[in-house]
Amino acid sequence: MRSSKQSRNGRELRVEALECRWLLDGNVTVGLRSGLLVVSGDSLDNQVEISQPTPGTFRVEGLEGTTVNGQEFREITGLVRNLTIQLRQGGEDHVVIQGPVDIAADLRATMGDGELSIEGSAGPVEIGRNLNFRAGDDGNVTLINEVFVEGDANIRAGGDVVATAGLATLPDFDAANFSDSLTIDNPYFPAVPGTTWTYEAEGIDDETGEPFFETIVVEVLPETRNIVGVEVRIVRDRVFVDGLLVEDTFDWYAQDDNGNVWYLGEDVTNFEYDDAGNLIGTDNGGAWEAGVDDAVAGVIMQANPRIGDRYQQEFQPGGVLDQAEVLSKDETIDTAVGTFSNVLRTKDGSVREPFGLDHKLFAPGLGLIGELKFDSEDGEIEQTNRLISVELNGVPVTELVPPTGFVGTNASGEALEGIEFDGALNIRAGVAVLLNGTELDDEAQINSGAEVLIIDSVLREMSWISAVEAVTFRNVSADRRVLIRGDGDVYIFDSALDDLRILLGPSDNSLIVEGSQIGRLIADGGLGDNTFEDRGGNTFGQLQLTRF
Repeated sequence: MRSSKQSRNGRELRVEALECRWLLDGNVTVGLRSGLLVVSGDSLDNQVEISQPTPGTFRVEGLEGTTVNGQEFREITGLVRNLTIQLRQGGEDHVVIQGPVDIAADLRATMGDGELSIEGSAGPVEIGRNLNFRAGDDGNVTLINEVFVEGDANIRAGGDVVATAGLATLPDFDAANFSDSLTIDNPYFPAVPGTTWTYEAEGIDDETGEPFFETIVVEVLPETRNIVGVEVRIVRDRVFVDGLLVEDTFDWYAQDDNGNVWYLGEDVTNFEYDDAGNLIGTDNGGAWEAGVDDAVAGVIMQANPRIGDRYQQEFQPGGVLDQAEVLSKDETIDTAVGTFSNVLRTKDGSVREPFGLDHKLFAPGLGLIGELKFDSEDGEIEQTNRLISVELNGVPVTELVPPTGFVGTNASGEALEGIEFDGALNIRAGVAVLLNGTELDDEAQINSGAEVLIIDSVLREMSWISAVEAVTFRNVSADRRVLIRGDGDVYIFDSALDDLRILLGPSDNSLIVEGSQIGRLIADGGLGDNTFEDRGGNTFGQLQLTRF
């Protein structure tokens, strides 16, 4: 029922789980002294995961052949107040801190190339005092879900600095009952065996600038299987480019007694071809299964979608983290198979692909009828998926289940928190800075060698932002003054800002504002040929524009 999960024009910046790489095996040493836990690497490629399986015990485990004190892992028991990571001896180093982890005082990390990933998906990572990170030209840092820094955070990285959280509800799968799980008659997501949806997708490749076209064929199969004790319906999703199969996915769905459609995983095969169309390789990127590697089932469609609801669709700590938000339920959409009213629009995205933003359209009684892929930075449409036909056992149809009369109760669940910096935040990044689902309680200074993108975040004190490229605010609340300096475009979407000051450089720049409330906006466009675009839905207490 879904379109291709990763469009061919996707941005390079991704928050990836640690993947298998052909690297030299390194050895790290671990020691605890006077409450200080030190993890040190050698000159080879070091890959480790740091966790806290029980209170009072830290576990450091080698990944991809890396050893820890010559062994597969080392467990340290005792009082740990500070954690220091020293991996600047050479090589490409990757460190994952996987919650729940409680560091009573400071976390300090010094790295060269590679990445430090701090993830609170399986449980919060709490840093009692300060976070200090230093990395080389190819060093990155990523914070994912429920990471809390009570002191100051000082981050210097030659690569990307990413702090991203979903702020969505994780549905409680254990509380759901499945007495007739294979009857999936939710009107927004019907899965009737024998149904085939065909879509055509078109867009512009972000790397080449060339147009591309895809055909997507989704089939509800008669086959079923059992996952974590629930019988699931198998739906096949294939993507073709120029007649070549580029993705073949088998999705697993089940409907609970309250009418929620659950997503229990997918078996994915991606195909790679050379320029002549010859198959040169396959991979299984994006595959997951509930009950395997800490993955749990998510909800692909609520029984009673409510505007503003956010819910996890795929959830695997260290892996897939997809979610959806209900935007509207009353749209009218024209398609090749007919005109539909009371269409549901959702916003779908992934914590691990922060620049991606999809809007999906569901017609009651028929299911997914279209999809728009946006660039989160500038709001431009990158790809459009259109419904071409729907058949049931080879016969064209416009309705699979009754579009009205369905009554259901949404699944209960726990709302995941975002990332919070209680102290001052100071970031200097050589490439991009992304803050998504973050709360900054103190002053912030952000300097980026590329773009700055801030989404679903709260800035409580003064903030200084400097960027070489574009700056984007999307659903941002700022209680105090925000100052932006740079030589790129500035985009303000759906935000509430008290006082915004902008000073741009000599290039030709655009300032675009849509759906926002700004108490005071004072902007100087600089020496270039600049434009100001009011896209509507804005309220300005004071608007002062110079050189626009």
